Amino acid sequence: MGKSTNKPLLICLTSTRNYGWVTSAFLKANSLWADYIIIVDQMSTDGTREMAMRNPKVILLDNEDMTYSETKRCEMAIERARQIEGDKIFIYLAIDEVFPANVEETEDWKKILYSEPGEVFCFQWANLLPDKKNYLSSDHPNGSPFWMARGFHDDGVTPYNNEG
Repeated sequence: MGKSTNKPLLICLTSTRNYGWVTSAFLKANSLWADYIIIVDQMSTDGTREMAMRNPKVILLDNEDMTYSETKRCEMAIERARQIEGDKIFIYLAIDEVFPANVEETEDWKKILYSEPGEVFCFQWANLLPDKKNYLSSDHPNGSPFWMARGFHDDGVTPYNNEG
């Protein structure tokens, strides 16, 4: 935690294809903490693209390849994010994922902000249930929480290797 006091840019990365039903909520929630939101869109036809373009934080990338490839989508997003000047932290979320409302008040968030380039961050994955009051935590068969590598303090060097 010996990093300078300048806050790194927080860049939310995601990909989508016809997820208009949740795009507005994703943008509203993640715009609260993200400096930029990079969306790799697989040529949506349901209004997703139009919603994204109305948000001033969004950088929309066209993915015209209709084959499913997590690696390609992540590489596109990271390549574009690395074109933004400055110290950067990338956080990759699915288009239907958001952080808890108090994320910026947590000690873990501070650890992310004061991290060093090359550090990777894992987040526990949970799914909001239809009653919107309870959630289901995705646990391993042994009962331990399911953590996913979804954040990275960019070092400008490390390639995406699809381990998260």
